[in-house]
Amino acid sequence: MQRADVVSGRFEVLQQVSTGGMGRVFRARDLTSSETVAVKVIAGTHGQHSERFTREIELLAELVHPGIVRYIAHGETPAGDLFLVMEWLDGEDLGARLQRGLLSISEAVRLTARVAEALGAAHARGIVHRDLKPTNLFLPGGQIDQVKVIDFGIAQREGRSHITQTGTLLGTPGFMAPEQAQSHRATDSRADVFALGCVLFQCLTGVPPFEGDSPFAVLGQLLFGQVPRVSSLRLDVPEDLDALVAKMLARDPALRPSDGANLAAALAALGPLVHTSAAPALRPRGARPGAIGGSERHLFSVVLLGPPGGDAPPPGGDRTTDGATDGADAEMEAALQRALRPFGGRLEPLADGSAIVVLEGERQIATDQAAAAARCALALRDLAAGRPLAVAMGRADSSVKLLEGAVLARAARLLERPGPGLAPPPRDVPSTDLPPIAIDDMIAGLLDARFEVIEDDAGLRLCDERALVQGARTLLGRPTACVGRDWELGALTAIFDDCIHEAQARAVIVTAAPGMGKSRLATELIGRIQRRDASIASPIAIWIGRGDSLRAGSTLDLHAQALRGAFGLRGGEPLEERRDRIRDRVAERVPPESHQRVAEF
Repeated sequence: MQRADVVSGRFEVLQQVSTGGMGRVFRARDLTSSETVAVKVIAGTHGQHSERFTREIELLAELVHPGIVRYIAHGETPAGDLFLVMEWLDGEDLGARLQRGLLSISEAVRLTARVAEALGAAHARGIVHRDLKPTNLFLPGGQIDQVKVIDFGIAQREGRSHITQTGTLLGTPGFMAPEQAQSHRATDSRADVFALGCVLFQCLTGVPPFEGDSPFAVLGQLLFGQVPRVSSLRLDVPEDLDALVAKMLARDPALRPSDGANLAAALAALGPLVHTSAAPALRPRGARPGAIGGSERHLFSVVLLGPPGGDAPPPGGDRTTDGATDGADAEMEAALQRALRPFGGRLEPLADGSAIVVLEGERQIATDQAAAAARCALALRDLAAGRPLAVAMGRADSSVKLLEGAVLARAARLLERPGPGLAPPPRDVPSTDLPPIAIDDMIAGLLDARFEVIEDDAGLRLCDERALVQGARTLLGRPTACVGRDWELGALTAIFDDCIHEAQARAVIVTAAPGMGKSRLATELIGRIQRRDASIASPIAIWIGRGDSLRAGSTLDLHAQALRGAFGLRGGEPLEERRDRIRDRVAERVPPESHQRVAEF
């Protein structure tokens, strides 16, 4: 549309004021009333964007409230584009206002009460906004008391089928409710109450309650971190108001006010206590309380699983799904939960198909925590069908709330870094059809010789775990020398030679304090034996089972490890392929009548 064009014979275009992926907005004049209006236009009348725009028009046309931008008309241009006409608003949005400073307690409560009343009108008709945030709250003439809710672009009627299902994360991280971020969770009016709680928190403190350097970090804070209190940052907040904001931000929707009307009533019940214009008394930002609670520092690891490729739409795209897709998603989530059970990790599947796993190691030493995180990621990789994975590790401290977010942000950067999973591993690393896992330097530095870690242009990557590494010990993917164990290696090699020459088995037990090099000694011995294999008539088979504190109590685990090595199972093969290898190996040694029984055992 151009200047002076007349839309629907009524609205004269004055100028284009903005453009974006969803369409364009024009300032126009209503020729019937001479008032200035906003005309929002989206190209075409078919497709997912137009379906969402149609939903926005239908919902906004039902809402009449002074706290909601006013619907005027809608239709279709001669070019076939959908348009929506709304009242024109001069002023600024709340986001711009908060950039100049936080609100007084009185201003924040008055603004929240008016928005709650507007939401109450929408909730009474079963409409959920789903994207409430400072930039979607407009202040006509900059007046707090005249705030209007705008942009119903992703609003949804309760009980209706969603345009967007698994594959898209709708909303704004930092203001969306936990159930809105999670997969297989329905959202209702309480999601808007949560979002308004985030807005009120920022109005009172100057910062949102959930922050991070990436969407993953923000969502990690939302789903795993401790919900902050306004009183932790603002000393003069009344106790009743502090408690109400905490209820609005409750992770469990049942603990929040049920809708906008009930929230407005709760705000009114606070009375004149909150109506103060005193200068805010803020705590220093560094004094913000911890995310996980307590004053002790303890380790935790984060495993990020990227969204599915191929069928998944781009961020912000739509995908309508049926029961079959929902069933497949539920089966995948159940499989991931089963894989995590041995590690005690907490899994939060997100609506876009990705997932966050947090493992806390309050009673684990650092090396055990790193091993648990690596094994957890490898277990997820077996189920993830080539999706990217990243692992990071850090410490949680009560005095630095955002440290957890920093670890999540680091894992997110690893996940988004191009390269991991695309290049094949070096020649000295056994090949596998499964992509390597991006890891941070803290994890890599703590993993021992069982884990194959390489470093290339894509960074540090975890390839696999073996019962015991064949070859030199690595540190951050680089080999290290073995020194000071010549006598022990000589003695063990001599015993091995005696076993061959005398055809007699012998057992050797090596004991030492933790960290003295028992695993490295075994690694070097196996390397020597393998190098001598060519000079011996019968090939040498090495079966390895290794115990550690993370596997304590695992029945027959050492036998299972040894048998996997004997059968050449690495852990990433399809289940039927593993069974075939076991059957073939059993058939070589066991009478036919016992094949099935032994293979199943």
